[in-house]
Amino acid sequence: MRAHATPVLAILASPPRASAGQPDESPGRLPEDRFCRELCLMGAELGLYVYVVHADPAIAAIRGTDWNGYVLRDGQWALLRCPLPDLIYDRAIGANPAERRAKADLLEKVSALKPFAPLNGALPGKLAVYEALRADPRLRPALPPTYAYTGAAGLRKLIARFPDGLFLKPDAGYQGRGAVALHARADGWLAHGRTLANADIARSFADAASCAAWCERFVRAAYIAQPYLPLRNEAGASFDIRSLMQKDERGRWRVTGIAVREGAPGSITSNLHGGGEAKDAEAVLAARFGAEAARRLLLRTARLSLRAARALELRFGRFFELGLDFGLEPSGRLWLIEANAKPGRMSFRGRPVIYRLAVLRPLQAALLRAGTGRTALSPIMSSFPHRSTRGYTYTQQARNHRGCIQEVHP
Repeated sequence: MRAHATPVLAILASPPRASAGQPDESPGRLPEDRFCRELCLMGAELGLYVYVVHADPAIAAIRGTDWNGYVLRDGQWALLRCPLPDLIYDRAIGANPAERRAKADLLEKVSALKPFAPLNGALPGKLAVYEALRADPRLRPALPPTYAYTGAAGLRKLIARFPDGLFLKPDAGYQGRGAVALHARADGWLAHGRTLANADIARSFADAASCAAWCERFVRAAYIAQPYLPLRNEAGASFDIRSLMQKDERGRWRVTGIAVREGAPGSITSNLHGGGEAKDAEAVLAARFGAEAARRLLLRTARLSLRAARALELRFGRFFELGLDFGLEPSGRLWLIEANAKPGRMSFRGRPVIYRLAVLRPLQAALLRAGTGRTALSPIMSSFPHRSTRGYTYTQQARNHRGCIQEVHP
């Protein structure tokens, strides 16, 4: 990788759904459009050449040492031939096996023509992530029991073990798609949640056997099963806590921010793509549990996040950012529910300092990997007064905690 020339960072975005295989020379919006625009603008300030490329070989159209990329010009996306990158920031979800194969083929071809460094690592399925987290004895009490879905017979056994209900979700799922909750009722069983296409679904059954039989027809991929936990707020809406872990300009894990997400009425998940709403964690938790209990919850969330980031990096290799999702019972018990290697920033848009830092840190990671030495916060963050970071008490305490995680790779 070049140490002194302008480093080139490509943001790998999901292919357009309507016209896969056909590049749009002037798209109004790209996937994660606002995030991509901010990365391009801030990257230029830091001395990076940043552009966006679709994770589709036909659209990228590699020829020699360049390919099709979208460059921000006067506030508009312009399709240009761009040099193959030094680093790739993979934000492409891979919504189906065909998209995942196409992305893998594209990256393999790029690597053969010009070696690049992936900015972030990749996580395997949820069950493998659970096993990696469970290897840390301090994380184990915060992890709900998790099982591979093996069919109707296995599900009936789990229903007998957890009669209050179960939660099923795709092992490789995202945004709450395909997640289904199973509840026992006086007149039978209820299954409700979202299809893989993100549509609401609800079915009633006379007994557990009928419910398990329907699940066998519904499930069309690898799934996991967990006991259904009462992770709702006082109004009955689904409720979770998102912790965004990122490395700072020196490659050390930091808690960039923590937010509460409340689900839409009737939804079993709190994902923002499913209609959920992000709120300030300190304010919401203080109103629900009191200021002191809220402070303890945020500190525990930060400490568990730091341990989880270390456990995942030790098992699966280098990362610079991870999203950790926590469930919270009415009693205040905290559960580590899920880890995500492609965390969004929408939960922090109401907190300008945190949001801007969440956008800046991928660029700092790119500069660190490129060996330029240009990783300081200024001038980009200098316009934000540090006193506006009220609510970071838990973060500062977690940073000074002896469990603070250092970069584990040379």
